[in-house]
Amino acid sequence: MLNIGPSELIWELLDIEKVIIKPEENVYNLRNGRHVYLIDKAARYIEKNYRQELTLEEVARLIYYSPCHFSHVFKQIKSCSFSKYLTHVRIEQAKSLLTSTDFQISQIAKLVGYRDVRYFCTVFKQNTNSTPTNFRYKHLMNKFKEPRSSEGTPG
Repeated sequence: MLNIGPSELIWELLDIEKVIIKPEENVYNLRNGRHVYLIDKAARYIEKNYRQELTLEEVARLIYYSPCHFSHVFKQIKSCSFSKYLTHVRIEQAKSLLTSTDFQISQIAKLVGYRDVRYFCTVFKQNTNSTPTNFRYKHLMNKFKEPRSSEGTPG
């Protein structure tokens, strides 16, 4: 026979109560965990395929949700809409390309999923308070302002 003390017994009984008396909470937690898993799967898909023309319907279909349900659950879990999330991913990638390459703005726009350069510039400015050109320029100026390391100098 198992020998447990009174305090352990109380905790065991409370665990049993959660399972037997409040099964709806357990079902909710299971569903919520499933939603988180599927929305994370959708987010990973967006992060890998942001260059393509992605639609809410397409990504919802990927995880077997209706577009309306997907939109609601996505916003609940990610704290932003599908379109805001996609825009965020694209703008972050654009910022990375602006600071690490000398690609033209039109090339970067296409690389991150925008067919219209003017629209890309508008969205970029709305999200960064800077045009892509100014963003690149500021990054280059900050790079030149950084103090040089003292490599090669006698210590």
